[in-house]
Parts: sequence; C-alpha cells; structure tokens
Amino acid sequence: RISEALGKSGEAFQAIANGIDDDPVESEGEAKSVSNELTFDTDTAKRDRVASAIMYLSEKVSSRLRGARIKCRTITLKIRLEDFTTSTRSFTFKIATNLTDELYNKVKELYNAFDCGMRRVRLVGVRASGLSGSIAEKELFETEVDRKRERVDFGMDKIKAKFGSGSIYRASSKGA
Repeated sequence: RISEALGKSGEAFQAIANGIDDDPVESEGEAKSVSNELTFDTDTAKRDRVASAIMYLSEKVSSRLRGARIKCRTITLKIRLEDFTTSTRSFTFKIATNLTDELYNKVKELYNAFDCGMRRVRLVGVRASGLSGSIAEKELFETEVDRKRERVDFGMDKIKAKFGSGSIYRASSKGA
C-alpha cells in the first residue's frame, strides 16, 4: 500500500519507521567536553555540602580526562537552583590541565562568587571543555610540583579502578 502511494522510497520510509536500517552506525567523532552532574536528594543551602559535591565532581571529571589522556583549557560550573533557574560560570586556563586540585579550586572559586540569593541548590555540575591531547607533550611551563600532583592523581585513579570509587577520596569530597 505504501509503495503505491509513495513509490520505492515509501518502502524505505516504512522500514526506517519500523527500526529497520542496514546502514552502519557512525560515531559523532571526538568528545568536545567531559562533564558530570549531581542532583541533591533534597535542595540544599549548605555551602559546604555543595563544595563537597564540587570536589567529588572535579575528581570524576579530572579522572575521566586522565583516563582519555587529555587535558582541558576551560572549566564550567553549572548550578540549578530550587526554582529550576540554571546558571553557568566558566574559566579558561592559560595552560591545559587535568589536575583535580586545579579544576576543583577554580570551580569552587566560581561557586563562591555565585550569588544564590535565598534559593537553595538543586543540582551542581562540572564540565571540562577545550580538550587537547597534550598529556603526552611536556608543557613548557609545567613544574615539578605539577608532575608530582599528576602522579598522585594517577595513583588515586589506579586505586579506584582496582578497589572501587569509594576506596580512596579527598576528605573534602566525603559529604557529596
């Protein structure tokens, strides 16, 4: 019937409408960002609880960056308030990074500068973008301290991979 109304392309439309398609699935290409979000069980006005969540999310995002052997130039904080108003704040680093402490410190700074007014926080998110595969390259301005911090982060990633995500964490992420 459909082929009578639409001709040969009608059969193709019908097949696609029924989920039949032999074309290979194509990926969208490389990721443009890495992010994680956390929705609180109950909306919160406790700044230390939000800061703990930011640390937890910064650890997850930075670990995913290191796992993919990439770094980011831009970090973004996403905040959704109890009235569902959603805001973002971003910062771009001069030098790409995947260090947990650098991401956390900047996102926490963005959060501390954000005025929630009298509204409570419903959701918080951390997104890394401006991705580059420069992890294999030695940054011109990378210091020995940066290399040590990166080794600590990689060590924590290995422990979490072997023993689970709750096996080791920074104290400031405990409340998340």
